[in-house]
Amino acid sequence: AVAPLLITTDSNSPIPMDIVRFGIAVAAFRELRRHVEDAIRQYNNQRARAVNVQTRVGGHSRRQQASSPTGGQRARNAEHHGMVSSVWEDARTVASKSAQLLHALATLQHDELNKNEEVDPAVTSSDDCVEETTSTSSPDGRRIIVMEKLVEEQKRVQAILGRHWDQNRQPQQQKSAATRDDAGALSGGNQFSLPPMQLFDPLLEKLQLALN
Repeated sequence: AVAPLLITTDSNSPIPMDIVRFGIAVAAFRELRRHVEDAIRQYNNQRARAVNVQTRVGGHSRRQQASSPTGGQRARNAEHHGMVSSVWEDARTVASKSAQLLHALATLQHDELNKNEEVDPAVTSSDDCVEETTSTSSPDGRRIIVMEKLVEEQKRVQAILGRHWDQNRQPQQQKSAATRDDAGALSGGNQFSLPPMQLFDPLLEKLQLALN
């Protein structure tokens, strides 16, 4: 469980609504990914059935012919590649939104800490100030810990996206040797690999809990 961020926002604060909008963006990303995955799977299943039929009817020569990409298949592959690229681009856009949101939260947290110091300036002059601020039993300490967890989640998302774009820039020979990465998504060796469906779920959960 994630402790609440314990930040009181006034009615003019845009952050709660920004979190809602981020949740909508995550839902749209998941729907786009699901749509693209389903479209590619359906096409591959149809193509596999067609190849099986051609093989049974015509034997070895038809099997070789079916395995060779036709102009229509190449066009469909190009279309699928564009669809997959659009999902990765959408993931990058959503990650940019979360980075902006974390920056706004960090700024709000900083302002809250400064406000607390102004209310009780004696605390800031105490030798125990640092220990009190970072303690998990203090509100300020819990704020810092929650922000650290949010930042770690953002770094995880950026690392997954970064590996994809780095792999995308590699020569084709290196792409063909790519294997499944730690996130469970195929790297550039599969031109139709998609970002993980739950890419943003842990980050969104922590953001939603942060202001509860």
